[in-house]
Amino acid sequence: FSLTRSLGKTYWISDSGSDATPKNVDLRIKLDINQFDQIPSSNVSIASTWSVEQVSTKKIVLGRSNCQKAVKDESVGQLLIADADALECIALDIITVIRKFPP
Repeated sequence: FSLTRSLGKTYWISDSGSDATPKNVDLRIKLDINQFDQIPSSNVSIASTWSVEQVSTKKIVLGRSNCQKAVKDESVGQLLIADADALECIALDIITVIRKFPP
C-alpha cells in the first residue's frame, strides 16, 4: 500500500492487528472495501469508504473512493497490476486528506 511510501517517515503506518502499533497515535485511518470487481480484458473496479481521525481533536474526515483501472488482457498479471493501481488510487485520496491535518 502506498501510504507508507508516500507519507515517508513522518508517520507510523500499521494495520489494526499489529502488536507494534503505538498507544499514542496522531491519526487513525479506517478503510472498508465495499465492492471489488475484476473483469479480465476490461477493468478492475474498487469502491471504498474510509475515515481519517485526528485523535487529539477528535476531528474526523469521511471519504469515499471509486477507482476503476483498465486491464490490458486476460492474464492474471494484468489483473494484479490493475488491482494495485486501483488500491493506489484509494491511497492517494486518503493521503490528500492526511496532508491537510497539521503535523
